[in-house]
Amino acid sequence: MKTALAFLAAACLALLAASCADNLFEPRGNLPPETGLAITGDSLATTLYKVHLKWWGSDTDGEVAGFQYKWTGPPGSETYELETEWTYTSFTKNTFLLPVPDSLSSYLFEVRAVDDQGLVDPTPAAQEYPFYNNRPTVTIRFREVLPDSAWPVLPFGWESTDPEGDSTIARHLIWVKGREGTPKEVPGDADTVLLLPADIDTFGAVTVCIQAVDEAHGASAADSFDIYFHKIQGSILLVDDFDPGATPIVNPDAFYRGLLTARVGEESYTVLDLKTRAFDSNLRFAGFLTAFDHVVWYTGTRQRSVLADPARFTQMTLADSGLGAFLMRGGNLFMESLNAVGTYGGLTPGFPARYMGFEELSINPVTGGTNFEFLPAVPPVPRPCEVPFLAVPGTGLPDLYLRCPIQYPGIDSPIDTAASFAAERLYRVPMGTFKNQPGEFTPAIRYDLPSPGGRVILCTFPFSMYYGDPGNNDEAFAAFLDWFGVP
Repeated sequence: MKTALAFLAAACLALLAASCADNLFEPRGNLPPETGLAITGDSLATTLYKVHLKWWGSDTDGEVAGFQYKWTGPPGSETYELETEWTYTSFTKNTFLLPVPDSLSSYLFEVRAVDDQGLVDPTPAAQEYPFYNNRPTVTIRFREVLPDSAWPVLPFGWESTDPEGDSTIARHLIWVKGREGTPKEVPGDADTVLLLPADIDTFGAVTVCIQAVDEAHGASAADSFDIYFHKIQGSILLVDDFDPGATPIVNPDAFYRGLLTARVGEESYTVLDLKTRAFDSNLRFAGFLTAFDHVVWYTGTRQRSVLADPARFTQMTLADSGLGAFLMRGGNLFMESLNAVGTYGGLTPGFPARYMGFEELSINPVTGGTNFEFLPAVPPVPRPCEVPFLAVPGTGLPDLYLRCPIQYPGIDSPIDTAASFAAERLYRVPMGTFKNQPGEFTPAIRYDLPSPGGRVILCTFPFSMYYGDPGNNDEAFAAFLDWFGVP
């Protein structure tokens, strides 16, 4: 009996020694978490591209800190912004929009838990889901009122619908046929657009196309219309606002076109003849101006004496806000016009203060308005039938002399002694030249708008009608273009 007990004790001691040698009581290593994916109802049936998924995780020796998930689409398919790489989340559910550009598609969803030590489930939960999408439709509205031809700045509208609800339309793509790779993108809730020259970037006979795209990237069939776009060339816009009924000694059309052609070449400026291609809205005109850096606007001897005059400058009034925006973005404006500002002005009353550097104009003591006229046959004149417009010293400009005996009512003069006057005087007219003239006049100014604004030159007289020494009005206009930075 004693021998048996001794043997048993020896065996226990040996077993205990062996156990210590093998570290049987050392803690085991970190175990990976487990992941589950909820399958609810008919979630495995073909369903709309928008799906709500839930998942969970467990960890026997710690805590689940978060999850990683990803989607895998059919081989070679476009997955757009879908998360196709492992993406971390601390949530246990999410709603996903799957790209289904065609009617049907399927995607594999995988999710794996991550424990508090960063270890991930090596066997992610996974499930393949089939999806469908119904494509939207788009139709151009009021096609019958679209013009056959226009400058490349064009508004048009459309109606787009989607079987899943119109709110699912994400965007509209608009392009000129042949340039599908660079469309203009318009928000999904928009139903009109103003195409700008930069959007069109072509001229001649073209086809404009539009397509609706929903949130699942399903695209409608394109609708389209044909139109002819007039050509824009160069960075200078020459606005011909001259009255064709007038017969001046000097034709302002030939004057300005000739000078610009000599300066930059005939293919480097665009002519906008308001007699033949007038604009119908300020938005279209403002959009048109985005194609240019410089605007030269002239009316020659065109004028009016009352607000109800049939020759009122409707296009100048329409262009008012567009010209302001053009100047504020750094554009340059040369305007030669009787009645551009003042009592019968084509521009709105606040335009000079905002963009030309002056607020006050000389008042005619007889009429109470700002318009003045002169009698060229009345002295003082340096030579017969010439009226002097003298360059202000320091401007480097030549003196100019107006041809006569034509009378020109509508000349206005900023008051250069007013506290609000911030422009620079270019030309002055001596006292006594105009009827009822209260003092020396300043009928031409230039103004630098605060940065990032551009530059303005205003001549309230028909600049093209002047002459003196050979070519001196050419010389003055060349100096104006130099100041604008025209090559």
